[in-house]
Amino acid sequence: LSVPKDAVKEDAKDELPGAPNFVTAILGTWIAGKLKCASPRPEANEHQDDSEHKKRNYVISNVSLVLSPGETTLIIAPSSSGKSTLMGSISNLCQGIPQNKEGTLLVGGCDPADPKYEGCFRRLTAFADQGDLTLTPVLTVKETVEFTSSCAEEPRGGEEDNIEPYLRLAGLDHVAGTVVGNAEIRGVSGGQKRRVKVLEQAVGQDVRVLLLDEITNGLDSASALATCKNFVVAAQKTGITILVSLLQPSIDMYEQFPRILVLNQFGEMVYSGPREKALEHFQADLGLTKPKEMDEPEFLLRCAFRPQDFEEEEGAGKDEERDSSMVASTFGDTPAGKALSRELDVAESTRAKKEPSVVRPFARSTWTQLVLLCGRGKKLKLRNPGNVFRVAFAIIFGFFVGTLFLNTPDDAAGTQTRAGYAFTMLLLLFTVAANSPMEANFNDRGTFYCHRQSNFYSTRAYYISTMLWEFPVTFLEATLMSVCSFFLVGMESYGGAGFLYFWLMALSLSLCGSSLSRVLSYGLPSNDVAATLGPAFLMVFNLTAGFAPQYPAIPGWLRWLSWLSPCAYGFEGILINEVYTRDVGGIPGSVFGQNAFSLPRIPYDEASAGMKTPISVMFFDIYVIAALTIIFEVIGCVLLHKSQAWYGPSTKRYQVTSGMSLTASNADVTKKIFSFLSKD
Repeated sequence: LSVPKDAVKEDAKDELPGAPNFVTAILGTWIAGKLKCASPRPEANEHQDDSEHKKRNYVISNVSLVLSPGETTLIIAPSSSGKSTLMGSISNLCQGIPQNKEGTLLVGGCDPADPKYEGCFRRLTAFADQGDLTLTPVLTVKETVEFTSSCAEEPRGGEEDNIEPYLRLAGLDHVAGTVVGNAEIRGVSGGQKRRVKVLEQAVGQDVRVLLLDEITNGLDSASALATCKNFVVAAQKTGITILVSLLQPSIDMYEQFPRILVLNQFGEMVYSGPREKALEHFQADLGLTKPKEMDEPEFLLRCAFRPQDFEEEEGAGKDEERDSSMVASTFGDTPAGKALSRELDVAESTRAKKEPSVVRPFARSTWTQLVLLCGRGKKLKLRNPGNVFRVAFAIIFGFFVGTLFLNTPDDAAGTQTRAGYAFTMLLLLFTVAANSPMEANFNDRGTFYCHRQSNFYSTRAYYISTMLWEFPVTFLEATLMSVCSFFLVGMESYGGAGFLYFWLMALSLSLCGSSLSRVLSYGLPSNDVAATLGPAFLMVFNLTAGFAPQYPAIPGWLRWLSWLSPCAYGFEGILINEVYTRDVGGIPGSVFGQNAFSLPRIPYDEASAGMKTPISVMFFDIYVIAALTIIFEVIGCVLLHKSQAWYGPSTKRYQVTSGMSLTASNADVTKKIFSFLSKD
């Protein structure tokens, strides 16, 4: 397997932010970037020298290995040698995701890239990236693992006893009841979070291949050793295949793995085979000498980086000093290389006993996914203190607004004041419903991306569950704010029918605001960008509602915005509901509404058939808000699905190899951000 460097460099262009400036501080990085006002992004350039580094075109080059069931393989390589790229490529290739690569990957003798096997190897692999700690902070360790386990085809967490062995295996049984936590919520340690993430991936799928990228980072030596032992034992007992990369394994950790893969700093294979024969290969076959005070894994790592440091003195028969690339290029001619070649031949000729069949994209049915996600959503809602504040806000501001407009008379001046009350209520309900859930949506979006990438559940099931659990809070907000203010103001209730319409309109507008919140949360790159654009959307909708300025006063070329504004339909319906059956200052309510508020926006005598009565306009307004809500929900669901590719995690991480640097150009001045030296 070889991965071209150009593909990885191309991915890096959109991942490396420029330095902040005045424009980004005001508009946000994303908007400033779209307007071409942001600082230049760092670019991946080759060193401007004549070194050998400049000629290398691959992040991963000519890597061959055999991963067998029940066996654990360790990758030993210097930093930035392409370990994550290799593991991510293997994961994506196993799942049939197109990759810019050269070479062949076979699973049971079958090529997942072959159209004949499309969909046959879904959910085969689980890749735990070293930088991926996207977990739900308010769930406990046990709840996190139980949920993803329930998403598997054969759930391991259906009964309480079933999940305990996996927690013990990862050394998490003593913190099973502790919340995962984050920077704001105290929870488990960073090393424990890493193990929770690995366990979440491992039990959440019907995994046969587990790819673990530097999983011991942040752990003490004893915990790191115990983790390695546990995974080796798990592979032997369950028959799964595990590929692990460790940055600096101790001798005790190193001796747990039966097979190893050694890469040099250029991503080239230096050794691949049994661990017991690795030292013999480097000493007997390559003529390198291990110092007595140096342990074996450090010796292999340094040989992969600078083998010339361990060659015999001059005069021992060597013709020239060998570098790591020369050692890699001669591996195929050594006994270890020939043994690997024979293993590959056997593996290529070995076919699975039965032809693989197509695997469903998701292990569980849509209904089961929805039930599981609703159970998870219930915990998130009940443990989010912001929802309590929203309900309290509805009660407090309901009474406050009702008191502010207390006992407003029903004359012409009083009706004008009631219009102010109606607009204030709609403004509060729509704005709160659109803004309040946004932060929680953004916080959980990263977890969704990781779960969706692992095919735990579908976008549709997740989106519907989010809608369902947002509804109770939205319902309470609209109901409490309406009840606490409507009767204090003295609005026309018409024996209850007037209040019922007011409440229905308030609820409809709140639901519409909630759907708009999901559009912004799933369509924009970050909460900071949403905090900039969100108020702009709300301001446009509120200013075109028809209260001030009224519809005729809006410039003709902007009036179309009023017909897109949910607030305009809400304000129109509530005002018509308030005046249409009574006289205001001796003027029929329908006439007063047209004269004082220019409502309805299309006068009755100019309206089409079916829109010539107040009742028809009132219910038309309800229908339009419902239609806008459905449109927003569809757009939000599509954006959530598409944004997986825009903002979601990628297994192709930018690798800075020797001979490459990240540079930022600014007025002919090139500043090196990262560079890696090829000497001790």
